[in-house]
Amino acid sequence: MIASHFRADTARAAGCRSHLSSLRLTMPPIWRADLAGRSGGPIWRAGFADTPGSVHGMGGSLAGKVAVVTGATRGCGRAIAVELGRLGATVYAAGRTTRTASSPMKRAETIEDTAQLIDAAGGRGTAVRCDFTSVADVDALRARLEAETGGRLDILVDDAWGGDPFVDFGSAFSESDLGDALYVVHNAIDTHLVALYRLLPLVVRRPDGLVIEVTDGDNDDYTGAGIPYFVAKCAVRAIGRALGAELAKHRCTGLAVTPALGGNA
Repeated sequence: MIASHFRADTARAAGCRSHLSSLRLTMPPIWRADLAGRSGGPIWRAGFADTPGSVHGMGGSLAGKVAVVTGATRGCGRAIAVELGRLGATVYAAGRTTRTASSPMKRAETIEDTAQLIDAAGGRGTAVRCDFTSVADVDALRARLEAETGGRLDILVDDAWGGDPFVDFGSAFSESDLGDALYVVHNAIDTHLVALYRLLPLVVRRPDGLVIEVTDGDNDDYTGAGIPYFVAKCAVRAIGRALGAELAKHRCTGLAVTPALGGNA
C-alpha cells in the first residue's frame, strides 16, 4: 500500500522523482542550470535519470548525514525524502498530515507513511508533525534536532506548499476569492521563511551544508497561472538565488529546483 502511494505521488509530482543519487552541484547532462542573469544561486531543473551517481562533495553516500524535508507528506517532498534515505541519510519527514490529524489538503497520505518509505529505501526516517506557518512548531522541530542529532543538519529541503485546493486557475484575479489568494501566498512563502529563519543556523554550523528551495518553473516569465500562484513561485525562486549568495559565506550551498515536466530536463 505504501509503495503504491509513493508511485502515485511520483506521478503526481510530474517529474520531481529527483533521484538525488544523480545530483551533482556541477552541471551534469541530467540537470540544467539557468544561470543567465543570476547573481545568486542557480535554478535547477530536476531530471529523470535513473543511473547511479554521486552527490558532489559527499562521496556518493549520505550515511551519517541528517536531512530535514518540509512538506514531506506527499509529492515532490516525499519523493526527495525517500531518495535521500536511499543514499543512507537520516531524514526528518516534516509535514501537517498524520495518521490521526489531517490538514486543509484533505489527502490520505501521511508523514508516517513517508518515514516508512525512507526506512524501506535504506535510510532512517523520522516523522515530525510540523506546521511551518507556526514558529512554535518549527522551534519544536529544532529542539528535537538539538536533542537527537546534537543540532546536526546537513541538508534542508524547503518544499512546504499545501496550496492546491486554494489556487484558482480559471478566474481573473479580481473575480477570485481574496481569502484563498492570500492563503496561497502566505502558505507558500511564509512557510519557507519560517523554516529558514529557525533552521539555517543549524545548517551553517558546518561547511558543505545544502539548502534546496522547491518551486515551479525555472524563470520568472508569466505563463497565465494566476497572480497568487505566480507570486508564490517567483518568491521561492528568489529565495533560492539569495541563499546561493548568503550561504556561500559559510561554505554552504543554496539553490532552487523545479520539477522537470514531460521527462525532458
